Amino acid sequence: GVPVIAWVTNELAEPQNTVWQLQGQVETFSTARNMEPVVIIGHSRKQFHVISNAKQKQYDEALFLQRFTQLGAQAVVIRK
Repeated sequence: GVPVIAWVTNELAEPQNTVWQLQGQVETFSTARNMEPVVIIGHSRKQFHVISNAKQKQYDEALFLQRFTQLGAQAVVIRK
């Protein structure tokens, strides 16, 4: 398969959102403080197989997709 970097929350916890504003600007920015990248290395039996913090883990498909979507569904495909 092709490895994919995806952004979810740490251990798929509920997002802990934070907002900040650059000095002198009106626009605000929002992100999850507990966001982390994982490398998806496989998928089977309604689970995603990932590498997170140098450890191989398995996450429930539905919860993984929920957190992935909550953080804006951001991913990068890794190709040679």
